[in-house]
Amino acid sequence: MGMIEAQHISKRLPVSNPSLDKAELEWWEKYSEVEDRFCWVHTQYIQKLIRGDYIKRISKLASPDKCVAELGCGTGWLSILVAQAGARNVVGFDFSSTQIARAQQQALEAHVENRASFKILESLDSIRKEKLFDVVILHGFLHHLTTQEIVGVVEKIHELIKKDGILIIFEPVQYTDTALAPSSQRFLKVLEWLRRVPSRGMNNGLRKVSSEEKKFRELIVEREVGTPPYGPSPKEIPFLPDEIPSLIEPYFLIKSRKPYMVYSHLTAKELLLMELSYPFLANLICWPLLTVTRFFERRLLSQTPHPPLCIFEMFECVTR
Repeated sequence: MGMIEAQHISKRLPVSNPSLDKAELEWWEKYSEVEDRFCWVHTQYIQKLIRGDYIKRISKLASPDKCVAELGCGTGWLSILVAQAGARNVVGFDFSSTQIARAQQQALEAHVENRASFKILESLDSIRKEKLFDVVILHGFLHHLTTQEIVGVVEKIHELIKKDGILIIFEPVQYTDTALAPSSQRFLKVLEWLRRVPSRGMNNGLRKVSSEEKKFRELIVEREVGTPPYGPSPKEIPFLPDEIPSLIEPYFLIKSRKPYMVYSHLTAKELLLMELSYPFLANLICWPLLTVTRFFERRLLSQTPHPPLCIFEMFECVTR
């Protein structure tokens, strides 16, 4: 995640192995703070600006009074939002102990610890079958798994979800077979210009860079180098357009599929980095910059639902 245009499309690994699993877990332990603060989770205020549309949709499907599970919950931000929206019980699972510790602390700070709990996902079998869920959420989780692991997750969810339960999937999907119309190309150029606004002047010294910003920028560069086959994390590969349907359709029926995000999370990252050097200015331009970014992002997606880009799509599914 985080790349707009993939330079190449890698084929998903069919199976994993202990060394690759270890490398993936070590990656998340090392970069969990960067992921949380800059690259993906961001702040609650920014979440509302750039993710408000689909967060509202997820919250509506998962509440009120629903029992919800989120696999690959990370720092728990989405599980916490779902609990705040009215879900009766939310359980977040993740392989990373560092992420789970952050999630538990944030649940306490949000005063939802009585409705949102978090557990280390040692294996899929560690999720007890006697507890059936109304809703299962997979948000940016599956593209970090091999084909065999995804099939195992889907099978396990089918066992854990109620007969009329809902599966929500939000994942990056890479399109390569359509050309952008001239108007879409203009939107893309505007989005790229907006993304670079917070870092303008850095190269010629007009824009100050604090030691803290420098530290995190260097860490992000290191994070984004990537490791085979794709990266940034060792097992991370965006989906091809028909890949998710082919993997879940034996167990789930896709009721809707909608693109939501292309560029805005990258602009948010640059704003949060800028805040380390210019906190007042970064906060001042945050709302207008992200609002304009979302406007052009929506226009791009409305004109070209499936552009040759890495976009983020949400699938709403029901059990077969």
